[in-house]
Formats: sequence, C-alpha cells, structure tokens
Amino acid sequence: MKGIEMHSRLILKKLILTGNGKRDAVINFHEGLNVIAGASDTGKSFAFECINYILGSSEVPSCPPEAKGYQTVYMEIKDSCQQEIFTLKRDF
Repeated sequence: MKGIEMHSRLILKKLILTGNGKRDAVINFHEGLNVIAGASDTGKSFAFECINYILGSSEVPSCPPEAKGYQTVYMEIKDSCQQEIFTLKRDF
C-alpha cells in the first residue's frame, strides 16, 4: 500500500504595516496570480521590499514619505495542506 503524499503550498494572504497613531496599511492577496499596478511612486516597490525584508533580507525597505511612522510589517501566509495561517512579524 502506497502512502499518501501531501504537497504543502504556502500562499501569501496579507501584508500589513502598523505604527503608533497610524491606520494599518493592508494589501490583501488572493490565491493565484496577483498584480500590483499603479502610477509611479505609489508604493509598489516598497510593498515588494517589505515582503523581501520580512522573509529575511538585511536591507530595511527605503520608506516613501507616505510610509513615515510605520514601524512594523506583518505578513500572513496560509499553509494550503494544513489549512493554517501563520503570521510573520518584523520591526523596521
């Protein structure tokens, strides 16, 4: 009898920036392809840098003026096999 193979997949669910006295900045992601589009200087690269940073980069994201005051980045990741959501946290 063959064992059942389970292939876990990690799915990015949410990117959140928080700061004292600041409203949370949230980007929600959905399963499948997600496209972040917008005019120049609207934070697309900053969002990518935040994801890179929370996953271990030593480079702190270069904050655009709109991001001043945010101190912490969170990322929610779903394990598709276990149907659990994990939250990563890193301070700037």
